[in-house]
Amino acid sequence: IKHRGCQIQEFDLVSTICNVCVYFRVRSPIILDGASEYLVHNVSKLSVSQLYSIGRMFGELDFHPTNGFKFWREIEFALEHNFVKFKPVEVINLMLSFVYMEKYPINFINKLFNPYFLDRLHTQTESEVMYSRQQLKLLDAAMELGCRGYGGPYLPCETDGRLRTLNIDKRILKMADKLFDPLGDVIQDHSRLGIGVVLSSLPLHPYYWVDIMIYPTRAASLLRFGFKTKNSSNIAVLINLPEHYDSTGQHMLGPQNLRIRHLRAMDFRVMTLRYSTLKTLWKNPQKLQEYLHEKYSLVVEKTK
Repeated sequence: IKHRGCQIQEFDLVSTICNVCVYFRVRSPIILDGASEYLVHNVSKLSVSQLYSIGRMFGELDFHPTNGFKFWREIEFALEHNFVKFKPVEVINLMLSFVYMEKYPINFINKLFNPYFLDRLHTQTESEVMYSRQQLKLLDAAMELGCRGYGGPYLPCETDGRLRTLNIDKRILKMADKLFDPLGDVIQDHSRLGIGVVLSSLPLHPYYWVDIMIYPTRAASLLRFGFKTKNSSNIAVLINLPEHYDSTGQHMLGPQNLRIRHLRAMDFRVMTLRYSTLKTLWKNPQKLQEYLHEKYSLVVEKTK
C-alpha cells in the first residue's frame, strides 16, 4: 500500500489486508491512510464486501483518516447507493464503526429502523440474527447517548430476566471476583463493591456491563444505576483484556473507547485496569495493592 497505493488493481488484495489488520489489531498509520486514499479513488469500483472490509477498519482500530472529509463523503455516497446490497449484519457493523469515532450516521437511521430492514435482518442465519439484534440495540443506545437531535431510542430494552443471553469473557468474570478482597481493602469498605453490574434502562450488551462498581455508600449499592440516573458518585471499574488494545498494546480500540465514552456521558467515573498487569502482579500482593491504590487515587483526585 505504501509503495503502490492507488495503483493497486487487485481490489481483493486491499480488502484482505484490511481484514487482516482488524483481525490481528494492526493499527498501522501507513496502511490505514493508504487504505483511506484507496477507497476515495476507487469507491465506484469496489464491491459491497470490499467496501465493508475497508470502511469498518478505521472505527474498529480507532484511527481517523487524514483525508477525513473526502473519506466520509465517499463512503456515505457508496452506502447510500448500495444500501440494499449489504447484508444487514454488515450495515449495522459499519454504522457502529462510524459511531466508534463519533461519526453519527443520522442520515441512515430511517433506513435501519423500519419494517423492511428488520424483515431482511430476520432472513439471516440464526446466529447472525441474534448478533444483529444485539448490535442494532447497541447502535440505538449509542445514537441516543452521543448524537444530539436523535429521535430514538427506537427499540425496547430487555429485562434482567434475560441476563443469561449476555456473554461476558470468563477471564474478566474470574478476575473481578478475585479483585473483591484487595480492592475492598483499598477503599476500606467491601460493602461498597458490586461485581458484574448491569446498567439500567439500557440494552443488555457487554458494553453496558460494569465489571466492578464502587458505590459511594453501602446504601447506594442496593440501588440501580444507568441511563438517566445520578451516577457521578459511582466509579465504574473496567478490566481490559489484551485484545481490547491494538497489537502493540498501546492504543485502545474503538469498541472499548465507545464503552468508556458512554459511561462518562452518563456521569460515571471510570477506572480502567489492565488484565495482563493484574495477572502479573497477582503473585505480589503488595505491588497489586499499590497498583489498585494508584488507579483508584487517580480517579478520585480528578473529581476533587
